[in-house]
Amino acid sequence: MEDLQKLWQGQGIPQSFRDQNSFEILQKGLKEQQKKVRRTNWIATLCFMATLLVYAGIYYAFPNQSIFFYVGMLIISLDMIIFSILMWLGIATQKFDASQNQKDFAQKAIHKLKFQLFLNQATIWVYGVMLMLGLSIYYLDFVSVFTYWQIVLIYGGTYAYFILVSLFVKKHIKRKGNLVKVQLSSWEELMSSEEK
Repeated sequence: MEDLQKLWQGQGIPQSFRDQNSFEILQKGLKEQQKKVRRTNWIATLCFMATLLVYAGIYYAFPNQSIFFYVGMLIISLDMIIFSILMWLGIATQKFDASQNQKDFAQKAIHKLKFQLFLNQATIWVYGVMLMLGLSIYYLDFVSVFTYWQIVLIYGGTYAYFILVSLFVKKHIKRKGNLVKVQLSSWEELMSSEEK
């Protein structure tokens, strides 16, 4: 039995099989990865929508506030809307059919994966900074009634919360980025092998 197993493992995958199925394997991996991204995007979008509904309620429940109140809420709301749009733009939604050129499909997949990597590495941090800026401006409407130490506690607590969340999210973002990098390099390898 061991001799048969060694013989089988020593043969490897035939080169023609590897070439024939490499596109399909990468396409299947892309489809699975995009399914996870889509699920995450739906959850984030629903959370953003719920938050925007709460903000709309706050806006109407507290009329005649200072400009800080409205500017802070506007920054936070626009931040969530823009980030939601960017998240959905990063999904490779195309389907491949037999009549489509594999090279065109691969180029589009590479483009979408690069965009997802950009979203993962840069825009999430911009989103966080803009959210902190919006909250900081929003708080200016309320801090006039608090003492100096209460203001320090409010702002310090908010910034500490964002720092803790950033540290927690950093590992997830790095892992997700590494997965996208692996897929991206696989697609780029396929394209370079097609050009040879």
